[in-house]
Amino acid sequence: MSEPRMILTIFTNHYPFFPGEEFLESEVETLRKYFRLCIVPMSGRGKLQSVPKGVETDYSLLGSIEKLSKKRMRRAVFGLSNLRFLGESRTAIFSKRIYQMLNYSALGTTILNWFEKRRNLERDNMILYSYWLTFAAFGISLVKERFPNITAVSRAHRHDLYEYASPKPLPYRKRVLEMLDRVFCISEDGRNYLLHTYPSFAQKITVSRLGTEDFGLSRSSENGFRILSCSSITEVKRIELIIAGVKRFAQSFEPEKVFWTHIGSGPLADQMITKARELVKCDNLKYSFAGQLTHVEVLDYFRNNPVDVFVNTSSSEGLPVSIMEAMSFGIPVVATDVGGNSELVSDDTGALLASNCTPQDVCEGIKSVFLKAKDPTVRDQARQKWETRAKADVNFKKFAELLIETFEQNETKEKKQ
Repeated sequence: MSEPRMILTIFTNHYPFFPGEEFLESEVETLRKYFRLCIVPMSGRGKLQSVPKGVETDYSLLGSIEKLSKKRMRRAVFGLSNLRFLGESRTAIFSKRIYQMLNYSALGTTILNWFEKRRNLERDNMILYSYWLTFAAFGISLVKERFPNITAVSRAHRHDLYEYASPKPLPYRKRVLEMLDRVFCISEDGRNYLLHTYPSFAQKITVSRLGTEDFGLSRSSENGFRILSCSSITEVKRIELIIAGVKRFAQSFEPEKVFWTHIGSGPLADQMITKARELVKCDNLKYSFAGQLTHVEVLDYFRNNPVDVFVNTSSSEGLPVSIMEAMSFGIPVVATDVGGNSELVSDDTGALLASNCTPQDVCEGIKSVFLKAKDPTVRDQARQKWETRAKADVNFKKFAELLIETFEQNETKEKKQ
């Protein structure tokens, strides 16, 4: 393949810092074959990880943002001074969303200023890509407004997409959608939500699924039944439902040995670990909290340990990479019908639970997989669904082609004007 001529600049929240966005690694591996790639993180918290060979990293924007973060009053004043520039009336000051508006105003303008200082870059051959439809997407929409020849796009996942699921208001949505050349939702459910909420931007909203690499098949347990969950331990993940569901399952299948492992940590970790102590009352159940693992360590766990079912009980999701990874190993999944989960999880590949499921529902979902544990069909079907919907090399190649198509469309439009 010839040397890529286009520069693709990816704005991330954390990557290549860990933890955060480790799942971007597979996408970066593919995209670097099509573009001259540059990663621009907005936060430098965590441990710096290596990036694939030939991929540039630029930490200069991070420095500007950190200066704002250390001086909140300065950020507020800076944001307030830009509200009128951003087309907001004075009445915006009294909005319930004013704090987030000031944040967006300050960070978005910082991104614009950061970009303007790079006048020596080959802007005519550049695509700006925000991994989340939040601050960076707003910032590159301001760049697009100032420099229409730039191609600006964003992905949309969960908290950055579903306004009802976002912990904080999402201001300037129409402005962002109006200026960006395209928004790539990671699921059909996400696309349908945006189409319903902002129908006038339908031509810009596309599905482009994430994907995971092929590391082969895992094995099922020879003795007992092994349950795995992997997520941050936060309110939205509802780990307490897994605890209660696993307990009921174990009690109903004595003396069958049951093992449950949770990978991940978070603000509710201590609370959930304490709650899980009640599981010791089940003589046939053992459990463990593995804590926060790197992405490589998670994949090693899948490869080196038998897993019979993967469980996700979130109240809100986009389409979890953890579910894709589990299915790539041929592991059936029990998950709630939220976000795009139903696009992967069904009775054929595991069990799809109601979004407002109960501990008994979780128990029944696990039970349905347990009763089919000796039949390899369910593992084969999980693997097949991953191959058709979530295979990294297929999905990210299509995404690269869509980015090039968007760039060419923008280039043609600019020439006509």
